[in-house]
Amino acid sequence: MNNSASTSGKPIRTIALVLCVLAAGMGAWLGLSALGTGSLPPGCGEGAGCGEVLTSPWSRWYGLPVAWGAVGAYVALAISLVARKPKATAFFATTVLGGVVWFVFLQAAVMRVFCLYCMIDHGIGSLAAILALRLARPSKAPILLGLAATLLFAGLHALQPRRIHTLRAPVEGDADFRSPDGRRGLALLEGALVLDVAASPLIGSPDATQILVTLVDYACPHCRALHHELVRHQQQHPEDLAFLVLPTPIHPDCNPLMQQVPERFNDSCDIALLSLGLFHTHPELWPDFDLWLFEPTTPRTLWDVRQHLEYTLGADPDALKAHPSARADLTRNVGAFADLPVDDPGERRLPVLLAAGHPPVIGPAGRLDRLPHLVPVQPHPESPE
Repeated sequence: MNNSASTSGKPIRTIALVLCVLAAGMGAWLGLSALGTGSLPPGCGEGAGCGEVLTSPWSRWYGLPVAWGAVGAYVALAISLVARKPKATAFFATTVLGGVVWFVFLQAAVMRVFCLYCMIDHGIGSLAAILALRLARPSKAPILLGLAATLLFAGLHALQPRRIHTLRAPVEGDADFRSPDGRRGLALLEGALVLDVAASPLIGSPDATQILVTLVDYACPHCRALHHELVRHQQQHPEDLAFLVLPTPIHPDCNPLMQQVPERFNDSCDIALLSLGLFHTHPELWPDFDLWLFEPTTPRTLWDVRQHLEYTLGADPDALKAHPSARADLTRNVGAFADLPVDDPGERRLPVLLAAGHPPVIGPAGRLDRLPHLVPVQPHPESPE
């Protein structure tokens, strides 16, 4: 009876092993692409989802490609199948399936774009895991342990500090460039600040001739004046100009460079996080929300902002504020503020107007007429990424 069962299980075991090898091989290839040491897979050019997924902050886990973790899981599952260890097989099969669910969720709900090659790899790995579970016929314990391991990984993956600047400029210093997968990037402040235009809060078209960058605090009256000027100019010249908005609070709670500021800035850190959180969760709502924040002559209160988000836009303010990418963006923006080329720390002020190839325009005097030539320094050369 046992011999019969063993014989009938051989084809399934063989198929599962072959699928594990295929999934591991594809995972290793995708990991090299995510690491930047190999070219992107065929068909991952401009507008293709795989390019966005493989170069996104979610493609790594504390610096290493997450695809390599999947390779380890597939290899471990294959070894357990060869060794005929049902409990180990059940554990690794469960982690594989749990990992597939997590990464499909990220693509569907967070990145909102799918990587075809990743989905093929997920499908191969899932089929291998399902066949392995059928062979193992496990008890509940190894499956529960596998689920616990998956939840732990997902939690660590979600909470890890996320590097926002995933593009590399093709030259040192300032540049307006394109990456191999078609994404537009800006390198500013002598290369200290590198921005992915598609992953940053943008007013206007990402294909505009000139993209400017502003560092602003929503409670800053001079920032409000510059913002209104930029919006008017962008609406008059939609094909020529767009601008990125980098909320940069000047309150010491989140900006250690500041000591004492007027009371109107007391809520700046929270409001900046809420704005960035809305951008990362509901980017289609963000431009109008940004305009709403700057609309009145006096700053919006934190209570007004939370009420507007919750009851007008249907967003959860607490979830927006806690969004890991919002916090990473805030750290980046404050870092850019710290990198401003000033001789006296007292000259480090808002608003800041940045354009590739032009010295930063810093402080209340910031106006568009301080940038006489609104044209890119370089005609979007490709990044060597």
